[in-house]
Amino acid sequence: SVLSWGLCIIFFFHFRSLDQYILNGTFDRFLIRPIHPFMHFMASKFDVGAFGHLLFSIMAFVLAYSQLNLSWSLVQWLIFLAALLGGVLIQGGILIFISALAFWTTRSESFYWVIMFPAANLLNYPLSIYPKGFQWTITFILPYAFINYLPALLLLGKADSSYPSALGLLSLPAGIVFFAICVRLWLQGLSHYKSTGS
Repeated sequence: SVLSWGLCIIFFFHFRSLDQYILNGTFDRFLIRPIHPFMHFMASKFDVGAFGHLLFSIMAFVLAYSQLNLSWSLVQWLIFLAALLGGVLIQGGILIFISALAFWTTRSESFYWVIMFPAANLLNYPLSIYPKGFQWTITFILPYAFINYLPALLLLGKADSSYPSALGLLSLPAGIVFFAICVRLWLQGLSHYKSTGS
């Protein structure tokens, strides 16, 4: 989860400050240039500072892999990489969804602290400690379970009576679907955008 977050913030972290572009009137420039506004905004900034976080997360992963005496096959490495990409898409999708709220409310960054920060803490604990209804929510609505818990069950050979280990294979498909939904909501918000004129 830390590794996927490290990759995610390089490309998507600036989405949380979309409201500042809207309030300052500078978002308009993304609408008048010959490139899709979403792609233009996504490419407008790469968080160089995130590379430090990414380096730390790579080191933490290497240490964990070594300490657990793992020896993954090529198939397991492919599952891991797919889960990593799925985690990036899920967390990036949430940042995009949060930023989309700015099109209706002109404020979105405060939602980051209300939604993203607490949700990220969920990843520090096994899914099985939460009530069943909550487990269902963070698996099939806000698919945080696909970022690390479900792939970890599969890759580490663990068992959870409530979740077949094969669900760990669905991290990338879940990430793609969730990301596409969040981008669609962002574009829906864009269609309601009204310049502040400032």
